[in-house]
Amino acid sequence: GVDHVEIYLPEQVLVVFDDDQPVLVTHVSTGMLDDAGEPAEYCETITIDTDEQGNPLDEPEQRTICGASKTPGGIFDVDRFVAGTRNGPLGSMWNPLYFNYQLAIHGAANVPLDPASHGNVRVPMHVAERLHELVPIGSWVYVWDGVTEPEDQTRESELPVFPYPAPTTQP
Repeated sequence: GVDHVEIYLPEQVLVVFDDDQPVLVTHVSTGMLDDAGEPAEYCETITIDTDEQGNPLDEPEQRTICGASKTPGGIFDVDRFVAGTRNGPLGSMWNPLYFNYQLAIHGAANVPLDPASHGNVRVPMHVAERLHELVPIGSWVYVWDGVTEPEDQTRESELPVFPYPAPTTQP
């Protein structure tokens, strides 16, 4: 398409195209990698204070969840935008543009030059202020992993790693 976003994981760069011309180029920080270059595993204790519909719980719950910090390659489309701060169990996001289930391009105060996120695509806050104006709902998002072309990714490889409860240890 002529109006789309391209994310280059090896370079940690995002480019927005309008009429096939780049109109925005910014550094990003995507899913953290381990020493072998694979998505890093994590386990974190989080506080759940709302139900699935966003209604406050009477009593917040502490849970330990695990996952892999995977930003998958592939072709996606922006399917949702949340204006302002979106507080999630793994942290806050500013003006998130969702493109792959729970994965989003979003503003963050900390956008290092290396992969450091849980799988989302962090952009500087000043970029997130206008990004939703340049990338409306329905825009294509091409994620290049540096190995396989976005259009050649399998459906399985395009899936993010959904957080799961921490394994319990049995005595």
